Amino acid sequence: MRTQPYPGTASRAFHRPLGIAILSILMMVGGVIVILVGVAIMAFGGLFGFAIGGAAGAALGAAIGVIIIILGAVWLLAALGLWRLRGWAWWLAIIVVGLSLGGSALSGGVSAGLIATALIFVYLLLVKKHFNQ
Repeated sequence: MRTQPYPGTASRAFHRPLGIAILSILMMVGGVIVILVGVAIMAFGGLFGFAIGGAAGAALGAAIGVIIIILGAVWLLAALGLWRLRGWAWWLAIIVVGLSLGGSALSGGVSAGLIATALIFVYLLLVKKHFNQ
């Protein structure tokens, strides 16, 4: 009789908190949106940059789009890792949400986005025990 469900896995029951599942799905959706925005900026920013500044302007517009695509990919990577309860993903999400929190705070004033980002940050701190290290 086998005590482990699969070779090399622990015998404890797997439990993903509902909040983590919701957060990872929202981050997946957000990552896809950011990537699509990055593709649009890369295309139209390159065209607009070319019209304004020639080849250098096109390169700058395209580079900004590529940077945004990379940021979207980081969001997707963090979301996938959160879904799988990976320890590295917890750290990546803390960094991403912390940077978002800092950006929201620097924009001035208390906004719904700042409050929501702060609550997500606190929630991630509270559920750290669910992520294998």
